[in-house]
Amino acid sequence: MNQNTLVQNDLVEVGTLIRMLRKRKKIKQTELFHGLCTKEVFERIESGKGFTDELLIERLLSRLHVQYHLLELTLSDEAFERKELRAAIELCVEKQDTEQAK
Repeated sequence: MNQNTLVQNDLVEVGTLIRMLRKRKKIKQTELFHGLCTKEVFERIESGKGFTDELLIERLLSRLHVQYHLLELTLSDEAFERKELRAAIELCVEKQDTEQAK
């Protein structure tokens, strides 16, 4: 795997995480990126197609109550995403929201 593939994988993971957390917290895209970037830039971030700089990612994650420096340590770890997904499903089950859990 070359460096470009690694970078692209991390971009996809960051975008997936941001999208997943935003949806779990029921935050609209415009609420999250308002005052930080344009809709086009935000859509590229969530789709994993690129981002402008780490500061923007850090600010977006901060609005989702995620500490960026801790995320860096686990970003490429598949277990992190599985753990977050499992926690989201468990929360839905606790709330008896079977539609969301699916």
